[in-house]
Amino acid sequence: MTRQLAQDDAGLTLVELIVTIVVSGIVLALIAITFVNGMVAQRDGVIRDNATGAANVVSRSLTTSVRNATEIRVNDAGTRLDAVFIAADGTPECRAWEVRDGRLAYRSDQTTPLPAADDTWGTLASGVEGTIDGTAVFGWDDSKNLRIGMTITMEGITAPLESGVTAQAVGGGGLTCWD
Repeated sequence: MTRQLAQDDAGLTLVELIVTIVVSGIVLALIAITFVNGMVAQRDGVIRDNATGAANVVSRSLTTSVRNATEIRVNDAGTRLDAVFIAADGTPECRAWEVRDGRLAYRSDQTTPLPAADDTWGTLASGVEGTIDGTAVFGWDDSKNLRIGMTITMEGITAPLESGVTAQAVGGGGLTCWD
């Protein structure tokens, strides 16, 4: 006695198999697109956070130092700021910030004026471009009022920094920070 299989028990046809593979491929592609978009959004968020963090560090460094300064000076190009900073104990200090090759460099000294920025200066931020009058980062009115205007760009994400601050300290401790 030979047993004959019913047509329904014969398994999958080639058409059914192809349809299953195509539908599965579409579902997997949608899942992959969603996953990749999430990763890109996370990466962009991290870069934006880094750029904003750098702008916050620069802003805090500049505003704290300038508020506690007796004098400030900005060069003609608006790319360098010098300040006579007075520490909480009354000790004067020369502080300077300079944009060089797209990076904002910083240095301080308690005894002498600071030279032009070089590789020995610390870097506060990279990807810096001035926004005051097109290229200047610092602007001032020949007194104690400073304007700050720059963008900090990291991997295509830009964080703007526009601010102003006034030097408010009195005294000076006799330290000369520029000629």
